[in-house]
Amino acid sequence: MTTSRATHETVNQGAAAEVSGIKHALDALLTVATDRALARRFTPSQEGGLRGFIFSECLALFEASEAQRKAADLIRDPIGEAVRVAVRVLGKRLHELGGMDLMTTVLDEVAQLDRANEPRRETIMDRRWDGIGSWAS
Repeated sequence: MTTSRATHETVNQGAAAEVSGIKHALDALLTVATDRALARRFTPSQEGGLRGFIFSECLALFEASEAQRKAADLIRDPIGEAVRVAVRVLGKRLHELGGMDLMTTVLDEVAQLDRANEPRRETIMDRRWDGIGSWAS
């Protein structure tokens, strides 16, 4: 009995360490995302609308395969797309570790690490986590 209890505690400690690491990673990712969003807010927009896209480029992306669209997203905005993908991957892992309850707890805790950007941070996680388990944004 003590062996299984010790094993269970070790697993819980390992999961707690992983969740802590996920929180730190999400905080870093969301800091980058909010800093980039604020920088774009105060930068004059490019001509041509849709950040310089022209109709033929939009049509080509619509007709492209999923891999082509993902590559195009990374090419157009490598940092932003990497942040979006990473936030989703971390959300999936949280769901594996503790389901919706853990995801909700981590969303609240990580969003509150930057009170000035708390709503924006919540929105980013909420949107990226859409469809993980029963999460719906």
